[in-house]
Amino acid sequence: MVIAWLVFRVKSETMGKILQMSIKGYEKQISILEQDHEKELKERDKNLAKYHETLTEIESKYEEENKKLSSSKKKVLKKIVEKHHNDVDGLAKEISEKFGVTYVPTNND
Repeated sequence: MVIAWLVFRVKSETMGKILQMSIKGYEKQISILEQDHEKELKERDKNLAKYHETLTEIESKYEEENKKLSSSKKKVLKKIVEKHHNDVDGLAKEISEKFGVTYVPTNND
């Protein structure tokens, strides 16, 4: 009986040590995974912030370019109107050519 107790006790202590080593190994793996996850979250947040910054910049440039285009179209339109101030049909025809608008002459018979 004493021999059996000694054999099982030694195996029990060895098994306990093996179990403790396994637990420490798993805890270390969990810690590494948590650190990697934290790095990935920070990288994602950094990329998301860069995306929003770039998007805002693009929208701002688009709005600015759109205003410039509208301003330049207004200048062209003003020159056309000044050029054709007495010729309504010529005015309509040139505007349609410059801005891609379909000109349909009216019959004033």
